Amino acid sequence: MQEVRTEENWEDWIIYILTGIEETAEETLQIVKKINAEVDTMSAEIKDKLPKIYSKELIDLLFYEFYTKIAYIEY
Repeated sequence: MQEVRTEENWEDWIIYILTGIEETAEETLQIVKKINAEVDTMSAEIKDKLPKIYSKELIDLLFYEFYTKIAYIEY
């Protein structure tokens, strides 16, 4: 930041900020992909082992609400 003020070196500062944004976006994308893979794995496992209770709504609720009360999923 000092160089931006004293020498008006905006280009390096902008590149630095954009690099940080790019790295953060890539890390976030990887996390989202891992979460989606876990949702798919859990969905397939529940569908296979507990077909009577399986529903898309149940899977959505389990992954949307990290803390789920029994009352939320009872019919």
